[in-house]
Amino acid sequence: MKKQLLALAVTSAFAVPAMAQNVTLSGVIDLSPYQIDNIEHKASATAATNETKRASTTNAVANGGFVTSVLNFTGTEDLGGGLRATFFVNQSLNGNTGALGGRDMWLQLNGGFGAFKLGRYHPNINGYGGFSSTGSSNLAGSTDFSGFGLIGGSLGADQTRATQTGTVNRAAGGDFARQPGVLQYTTPSFSGLTGWVEYISNSTDASETNGKDKAAQYGLGANFVRGPLTLAAGYGSRDVDSEAATPTNREAKVFWLGARYNFGVAEVQYSYGDREDKSNANADTGFANGVQRKTSDITVHTIGVRVPLGSAQLFANFFDGEDKRDGTSTLKTDLSGFQLGARYNLSRRTYLYFVHGKNESDRSSYLIERTNTALGLVHTF
Repeated sequence: MKKQLLALAVTSAFAVPAMAQNVTLSGVIDLSPYQIDNIEHKASATAATNETKRASTTNAVANGGFVTSVLNFTGTEDLGGGLRATFFVNQSLNGNTGALGGRDMWLQLNGGFGAFKLGRYHPNINGYGGFSSTGSSNLAGSTDFSGFGLIGGSLGADQTRATQTGTVNRAAGGDFARQPGVLQYTTPSFSGLTGWVEYISNSTDASETNGKDKAAQYGLGANFVRGPLTLAAGYGSRDVDSEAATPTNREAKVFWLGARYNFGVAEVQYSYGDREDKSNANADTGFANGVQRKTSDITVHTIGVRVPLGSAQLFANFFDGEDKRDGTSTLKTDLSGFQLGARYNLSRRTYLYFVHGKNESDRSSYLIERTNTALGLVHTF
């Protein structure tokens, strides 16, 4: 008996401590019984085409118009010594078909040193879109809305127009947002101040004839939170090289500032964004390959306000900017948009919303207007 107790004691002394792991399931469902997405192209008297219009109205339960419906799996494990591991897997939910779509998958190590994060997700440079009245980019009126995104590269870009000629690829450097292979480091908080740096490198070796396509991107920035005040800044650079028969190089740089202050009766947000793209590809510039030219030079200002009224909340968002790229004056573009809406909380997890937004891209030869209106219901779990 004594030998058995002694053996048990020795085994326990050298056993590796069991670490607790917690896995949670969460998500968001946004369904909208009423949505309108409308795009208009208005040509001037000197343009080669007349006005065209595309409108779609949905009266059945459809994909959300306010946030993205998602299913999240999150897990944490205490590794001991102040070290913690976290994983996150995120799938979109299609309200029309019920199908899942891949979004994020990452692993993170946290400790006194800060946090290292690796995987597929929106890098921190994408945080610019959070400084609007809704914090959402799913509906027109945001500078990160689909088709009018500063980080995605389509703000000021030529929207779909079948008969349009003489266009340029304004966002030559490509999309700074969600992509695989993101490696990010975030510092610990120093009296509310944190910093971050990230790096992404991807390459595709298509064939011996076409050579490699290589993309390298990095970003850095900082966040400061003190009571009702939040300040943030981010900078990113992206370089894309193609070793095809005629080698090309595309570059993009993004810089932004964001601020918000909660006065109690209302919260006010402000952001400033700047993006510049360069390319030596004929498809981007309209000139012979090898001539490096700007394809975009965008500056934009956004201001928003959110007002709580008991269980309700009103919000408004406005932005104004321009793409002053070099070249002919006909390629310079005025950019503007607004977003108005309201939400009503039925509980802590469920709310109704109504939102209407409009984005404009105004060039001397034509005007593009995109408007969205949506009414829907959101539940989080």
